[in-house]
Amino acid sequence: MAKEFTMAAADGQIISAHFEGVADGANSIIRRAETIRDQLEAFHRSVEEFVQNNWKGDANEAFADLQRMWNQHVIQLNTTLNGAAKLVHTGNAELQAKDTALAGLF
Repeated sequence: MAKEFTMAAADGQIISAHFEGVADGANSIIRRAETIRDQLEAFHRSVEEFVQNNWKGDANEAFADLQRMWNQHVIQLNTTLNGAAKLVHTGNAELQAKDTALAGLF
């Protein structure tokens, strides 16, 4: 059975979380981040192969500089998306712990 948490916030608004759904969402972010990373790496390999076969000298060196920057951005994007997923997992775990603690009061 799916566990759901509902409570009233200080301003009277209702806070509700479906724990399994939140965890699934975080896992979806991780999977999508991996897919994006893989697609970007595949695209980059295609471009890199084209450059190596068709560009020489300064053009190839300029591409190498761009390649380093590209790689840094791919890593940064992946790190950011995985960090977001981790925050979602952490928030979900904290909310579950709060739910368990509050349930213990009754």
